[in-house]
Amino acid sequence: MKKYIFGLTVCFISISACNYDIGEKLYPKATTCDTTNVTFKNTIQPILANNCVSCHSTGFTQGGVNLDSYTNVAIWAKNGKLYGSMAHNGTASPMPKGGNKLDDCTIQKVKKWVDNGYPNN
Repeated sequence: MKKYIFGLTVCFISISACNYDIGEKLYPKATTCDTTNVTFKNTIQPILANNCVSCHSTGFTQGGVNLDSYTNVAIWAKNGKLYGSMAHNGTASPMPKGGNKLDDCTIQKVKKWVDNGYPNN
């Protein structure tokens, strides 16, 4: 009988030790992407400067794509290739070439700006 009680105790301790109820670790807070104030000057231009213009500017127009001014960027926004290349959705050559896809929030900001009619703001 003592072995039986000992066995149940060990089982109970083992099972209760497996309890993992730390909510923050089980359900981490999802990070949200703020696309409420997306502008060309403060959002899109810095994204392009950090990720695109080293290969797509007046001095170096890879694939004939120049992204160093609003006028040039608007051409690619209008034809869908700016967003398509960043989203890797098959409508344009995936960018950055040979690099990792940009993070989802950055791509959502570009999409928001394009969907808003790519304003020069």
